[in-house]
Amino acid sequence: MNLIRIIPSAILAFSLVNGATAAIVQGDLKTWHTVAIDFEGPQSSETGTPNPFTDYRLDVKFTGPKGQKVSVPGFFAADGNAGESGAENGKIWRVQFCPDMSGKWTYEAAFVKGRMIAAQLSSGASAGYLDGESGSFQVEDSSLPPGKDFRSQGRLAYVGEHFLQFLGSKTHFLKAGANSPEVFLEYQEFDGTPSNRTYPSHIKDWQSGDHTWRNGKGKGIIGAINYLSSLNINALYFLTMNSYGDGKQAWPWIERNAILSYDCSKLDQWDIVFSHMTRKGVMPHFVLSETENEAFFEIRERGRTSGFANSRKVYYREMVARFGHHPAVTWNIGEENGWAQGDGYHTANTDEQRILFSAYLRKLLPYEDHLVIHNGPSTEDWIYIPLLGNKNYTGAAFQWNYEEDIYAKTLEWRNKSNEAGQPWVFTLDEPYVKYSKVPIDMWRKNVVWGNLMAGGAGVELYIGGGDDLRVQDYRPYEEHYRTAVRAIEFLKTHTQYYGLQPSENFVENTWSLHKANDTYVLYLPNGGSAEITLPEGKFSVQWFDPQKGGDLQFGSRKSVSGGKLVSIGNPPHSKDSDWVCLIRKQP
Repeated sequence: MNLIRIIPSAILAFSLVNGATAAIVQGDLKTWHTVAIDFEGPQSSETGTPNPFTDYRLDVKFTGPKGQKVSVPGFFAADGNAGESGAENGKIWRVQFCPDMSGKWTYEAAFVKGRMIAAQLSSGASAGYLDGESGSFQVEDSSLPPGKDFRSQGRLAYVGEHFLQFLGSKTHFLKAGANSPEVFLEYQEFDGTPSNRTYPSHIKDWQSGDHTWRNGKGKGIIGAINYLSSLNINALYFLTMNSYGDGKQAWPWIERNAILSYDCSKLDQWDIVFSHMTRKGVMPHFVLSETENEAFFEIRERGRTSGFANSRKVYYREMVARFGHHPAVTWNIGEENGWAQGDGYHTANTDEQRILFSAYLRKLLPYEDHLVIHNGPSTEDWIYIPLLGNKNYTGAAFQWNYEEDIYAKTLEWRNKSNEAGQPWVFTLDEPYVKYSKVPIDMWRKNVVWGNLMAGGAGVELYIGGGDDLRVQDYRPYEEHYRTAVRAIEFLKTHTQYYGLQPSENFVENTWSLHKANDTYVLYLPNGGSAEITLPEGKFSVQWFDPQKGGDLQFGSRKSVSGGKLVSIGNPPHSKDSDWVCLIRKQP
């Protein structure tokens, strides 16, 4: 089984009940790790009748040590080891669960049948087999030391603030991610993927002991994750379905139009990669559609662009069931959603559909995961207006031009979400540029610091000029990645950024974050100096170099006294370059 291959597993239960094999509970059986339960159900196949993906529905209710209840969707797993065997048939039905507390957990399975029952969230006639099967298992606290592995920090959740938080460590999350290539999953060594993509330059980054499948496949894509992680890149954006999109070679089915027949071995292999990402501290950013196929499900199934196709509902269920167990994820309804550029599959979703899709997906999700949507083109953001205050959306995966005022846009939507009563986690996930390599000064000043100093939660690097679809080597963009990482590590190391407030024009010629009478962060995009009115008391003045990083430095003034308008002095050197000034209240 895949999970045994990925996770050192303890098999907890194996017995015979009335001649049938009872459920097998396996996994590390620790908090924030994946616990998998395999049930023996009806024999079926990827093209079987009844269809195992539509005409059966498995949901498992878990009850925790304090009576907390979590309902998790399950899925048809073929022989239980399809990622290795390539199996298309079998009788294993699996659920994957991420426990948040040590102690005794119980489970009870609901297995129902009916035409398109998997598109419904409830009801259905018993399918027999494993329906009603129950059991228990004991979970221990995670023994992983604090580090990149997300399982050492707990589930990353939306907590009603502008920054996601790990529920175990209680630390917050700032993103420095990779947006390109969006066709990351178009990898030749995944089963059923007609692609030439192999990430050849990253094969050398694969390390002994890393995951592979089917006799050593996967070294290129696993190596790519290793490389990004080595730079402290902590998120990766990719499409899970691009039928009739830009790349046209990644989908979860046995072929691009077989929207009701899922490829069990391919999806197991995807999950090996996602599990490796979890261990390396790289968050999967699941983008569920793209603008070129916004209406794909509705047209394929219903012959029209309106409504909410059952096949889309099944797709959401399969993605959540198979990949929702990972402790840090972002779910994205769609790339450049609402961008009407034609007809057919490229017909834009409507406001009503965006609301319906998110409501359904939110009900499927067992946890308080981050759920967003991406806008397009890079000059329009109107799709967010009807979504303000919607409790299903927890943020925006924002697209905007590099050359535009990203600071002002971030601040605008941050404030609007506050006013609507649902603070958004606002990240710049496609800072659009027409050329392949944005000038590093523009990237650093306008994009990275523009987002962060307006109270944004981070950025992803988009590679333009048509290279988005061609990228197989991340190394040419290393300095851009390092620039973003440098910025978020400054904030994480030297401030409690999640408690700082952005204020437009708080200090002239700067972008600022502050906590009154405590901490003040000033970014001077054009260098120079500034004057600030501080409360009574003594404040230290230190400088951070956003171009080179390193330790905090002193400039011409090491401290200032408040109670009046004071000059912060000059930076340590290169007065005309951009600098960050950190001002902190002294005891």
